Amino acid sequence: MKQERYAELVRRSVRGDVSAFEELIGKYKQGLYAYLFGMTGGDHAAAADILQEAFLKAFLNISRFRGEASFMTWLWRIARNEFVDYCASPKTSKNLSVDDLPEKDLAQENDFRDSLHERERGEHLRRFIGSLSPEHREVLELVDLQELRYDEAARIVGISEGALKSRLFRARERLFALVLENRELFS
Repeated sequence: MKQERYAELVRRSVRGDVSAFEELIGKYKQGLYAYLFGMTGGDHAAAADILQEAFLKAFLNISRFRGEASFMTWLWRIARNEFVDYCASPKTSKNLSVDDLPEKDLAQENDFRDSLHERERGEHLRRFIGSLSPEHREVLELVDLQELRYDEAARIVGISEGALKSRLFRARERLFALVLENRELFS
């Protein structure tokens, strides 16, 4: 989306234009869902619920958007806060179980064994990511999986860029250690 179009959509959204707001959030919906899916340990229903709450909160508060950060950062921050609220709710567990990850459909490929092996490796890696602390899981999701820039991810998380890089280093280091401890799963 071109910068001029983006800026116009933000201005129209702030003035209450629902179609402009829908177009803006449409740009981030898939990435936000993937982020929340990872943060919830692979719980589709929880990720969808949190995303809907975040979009509703963003819509209800769009008139307060001042542009001090980009709309993307503002929206991701709302989604992150909704995830934190979800974890703090007495209805949900703060320690989401990686054992409850849903099974994924196998892709239709020519070589079934390769497909199965690749799927299993991905599931093991997803489980290892899910076993990390929420802080480590979050920075991996934002930077490595969603491919956000360091400065964007730092603003979303609410820490300095240096702190984000340090946290990301520790997260990657822990994930690598888990993979090494379980290298037989990846051979």
